[in-house]
Amino acid sequence: MKVSEIPAFVSSVKDELLKAKTEILDKIQDLENATQDAELSPEATAALTDLKSAAQGLDDIVPDVPPITDSGPSGSTLRG
Repeated sequence: MKVSEIPAFVSSVKDELLKAKTEILDKIQDLENATQDAELSPEATAALTDLKSAAQGLDDIVPDVPPITDSGPSGSTLRG
């Protein structure tokens, strides 16, 4: 791989990870919704909590980048 190809490669991997994150969080939410009215055992409740915690841990590997506000007259927000 050439150095000039790295940005496109990183962007592609980032897109895949964001897609996976969305899919995982959606499945967790579906599971929570499906069990919302059920009386879950303490073990099942702990398993759901652990699953959400693991997903958050994956999300926390790379901190979210806060938006950078342009100080120009338009006040537009830029992403770094």
